Amino acid sequence: MCNKYRLGLSRNRLFEFDSTAVFCGKFKSVPEEAEVQKALSMLSCKVPVIASKVELLSDADAFIVTGCVQVKAEFSSLTADEIVHLYEENPLRFCDKLFEFKVSEDGYLVIAGHTVFCDAKSLLRLASYFAGFYSKTELSVEPEEIFTFSEPKSLPVDVISPLVNTLSSE
Repeated sequence: MCNKYRLGLSRNRLFEFDSTAVFCGKFKSVPEEAEVQKALSMLSCKVPVIASKVELLSDADAFIVTGCVQVKAEFSSLTADEIVHLYEENPLRFCDKLFEFKVSEDGYLVIAGHTVFCDAKSLLRLASYFAGFYSKTELSVEPEEIFTFSEPKSLPVDVISPLVNTLSSE
């Protein structure tokens, strides 16, 4: 099921020069592909934005469209360092997908996310959910709500500050 969420305050991040955030975490043992794909499937239910892309309209409005990208981990013959280097050279294209998941040859889970919707902290949270699903210590796939904060007035009251006002006005 596809849903659309209007991008607002983070829209300027679409065209950043360095637009891909990357997380690397090492598996304790050689990962099993079937278990990785199963955990990723559960993660896509819990965090539906990982199966999304951005749609730009002719009037310059931008929307995150969920449920339109197949989420699957790619098992790579590259090391984690080599995969990270590739993202530095070729960032994610937001019109194709906002997230990618790879398992490196040296046993790392590499999660790449576009900065329009993620940062280091959100990638760490995704990795934590993934680890819970992979190790079967987490079973709840109740979907999380998606917040895009389309307008400054949609920000939670407890985050309003002079700094937030300045940033959101730009």
